[in-house]
Amino acid sequence: MKLAWLTIAFLLGAPTAHATDVADGTFAMMSGGSCDDFAQDCYLDNPAIAEKVVDQLAAIGVTRFLVPSATLSQLRTIATPISTRGLEFFTYERWTFESATQAGKFNCQTYTQERIDPVLVKLRAEFGKSFAGLHFKDEPPEKDISPLAEMNRCVKGDHRLAGMKVFINLFPLHANAGSYAGTEHAGAMSPTDYGVDCMEASISQPERTAQMVARYSTFARRVSDEVRPDYLAFDIYPFTPSFRKCPTAKDLLMSENMSIISNLARSRGQTAVAYLQNVQSAHPSLAQDPFEYANFHDLRWFAGWSFAFGINGFANFITHDVSNAASVPNGNDMLGLLDKRNNLRNLASDQQSTFGVTRQVQSALANVNYLGFADNNLGVPSAQVSGWLSNSSFLVGEYGSDDRSLVYLVVTARAPRQSASGIIGLNKWWREVEKLNFDTGKWQRVGNVTNKVDVEITTIPLELYRLTH
Repeated sequence: MKLAWLTIAFLLGAPTAHATDVADGTFAMMSGGSCDDFAQDCYLDNPAIAEKVVDQLAAIGVTRFLVPSATLSQLRTIATPISTRGLEFFTYERWTFESATQAGKFNCQTYTQERIDPVLVKLRAEFGKSFAGLHFKDEPPEKDISPLAEMNRCVKGDHRLAGMKVFINLFPLHANAGSYAGTEHAGAMSPTDYGVDCMEASISQPERTAQMVARYSTFARRVSDEVRPDYLAFDIYPFTPSFRKCPTAKDLLMSENMSIISNLARSRGQTAVAYLQNVQSAHPSLAQDPFEYANFHDLRWFAGWSFAFGINGFANFITHDVSNAASVPNGNDMLGLLDKRNNLRNLASDQQSTFGVTRQVQSALANVNYLGFADNNLGVPSAQVSGWLSNSSFLVGEYGSDDRSLVYLVVTARAPRQSASGIIGLNKWWREVEKLNFDTGKWQRVGNVTNKVDVEITTIPLELYRLTH
């Protein structure tokens, strides 16, 4: 299966840029859990439960909490254990944003009176830099871009909120017209809609693919340029029946979506963030395209792809189970990292194992620049460091210091839960090649005075190599 096309994503930003604010650890989108049901186990109402929830999430790698909509008192309850542990939180601003936006115009005075003065300024005064920023409306439609830009100017223009950062998450590349319009018909396009023939494992109508990429690129660029977030996130969840049955669509969407967000963020001094699928449909038989269980092998694989395309930041979706209070099974019910009684699910264990790998890669890449990627399947057989790849079972992301005396190669398997092996032919000779042992955290020499890297991916679906002169 070969997917060779000229991606518009490559035109959005320079392939090399200085490292931005790397999101060490992860963000976590906090769902309400029992708070949605006004139950006694609500972590927003009980300080002891709030302590427990924060401790459990911090233990699996969460450093930035995207807290849900709540009263000032409730925000103080969850913010206190976050702050005392030296972590950060972002408040969700959708509802006050929509209240302050009429006929497509954002009113800064209304937002200041309804939100900044009574809530945000008080939280900043009490929790300082631990109150790190605002989580803007999730998956905003096109019509919200201009008012969101005005909202950011409103916030950044208030000296009482100096240094406040903005996090915004975009819908995925294959979002349908309803998503762009923000209607009740929001959802995803089918592979045929964007030119993929799943039976033939090919792009049969490239003009449809190009249209999809062009529209999303324009949309994402507007968000990046006009709203100017500090963190530019996206959510594409690849572990579903539809993607399992059509890997061509999955590879296309992941590579393009990651390239677009990565290039935009990197060229504009923003941090790209990819959501991890820490969610599972509670009643898959009732869902149209349910979230399947993604274990730590799957999540590590997705993270490997993200690193390969220059994305170092990650977010967890979601923290708590989501279901209606009446407990009537619904296709939208979801299992999260914790159940509604705030106890860890197996999804949390998988995330902890995933973080054990991603944090080591994040640490290694913190002070180097993304250089680009090589992937035979995408028609990019070479890059700045990699001269050629012996086969298509893996792809490579390249990072390096300013003078290129130090280079890192992130190598990830083509498909989840599949081994990969081969050779990376290097463009020049290197004095030493080392491979990071994720189990011990130590570097092991695997080559001396060589112009190749031998790839052997088995149980862990990504590898990290360090090349020095």
